[in-house]
Amino acid sequence: MRSLSVLREVILSPKRAFEEISENGKDFLITALIIVALPNVVSAVLYADYTHLKGVVRDVAEWIVSVILLYAIGKALKGRANFVGLLSAVGYARFPLIFPPILGYLIVKSIPEDVKVLIKATKGQISNEMAIYVMTRLLNPVTVTLGIIALALILWSLALCVIAVRESNKFSTWRAFCSVVVALFVVTFGLTKVWRKLP
Repeated sequence: MRSLSVLREVILSPKRAFEEISENGKDFLITALIIVALPNVVSAVLYADYTHLKGVVRDVAEWIVSVILLYAIGKALKGRANFVGLLSAVGYARFPLIFPPILGYLIVKSIPEDVKVLIKATKGQISNEMAIYVMTRLLNPVTVTLGIIALALILWSLALCVIAVRESNKFSTWRAFCSVVVALFVVTFGLTKVWRKLP
């Protein structure tokens, strides 16, 4: 299936991959939707907590709203993207975000048992001295390494998003970067207020 095999190209040759995805958006849309939904599905399975599945709706909504913004900004900057192609391309750009939930789970599992007990017993209300003790126990080589890898994956996804927007619109990397920054800012701060108001 080409919609899955193109993931290899997203990793090895993102320019070529996003050219193909943006030109044939309908062929890649279902896989893009799965990629967007997968991080919360992975979290639900790892933590055996199916409240994470509510996050699927949030992530899909943020994906669609961000692409609407990117499409409008692209048109204002004389971009040539078609909406479905851009939607699929940005969905594929989120591929690295599948892995941070796994790393987060590994970080939680690596927290020493005495620290978990302390946090649970004090319900998070701890003194400054205890907070320093907890932080020194939490910041060990394993958690720091996993945190750095998770940050690198998030930055990689942002870089892929810039390439996806650039190749979809057929304009410069600078315009694509500015478009992504504006859309990210609006979605992050605008939709966060909306999610807080929902039950």
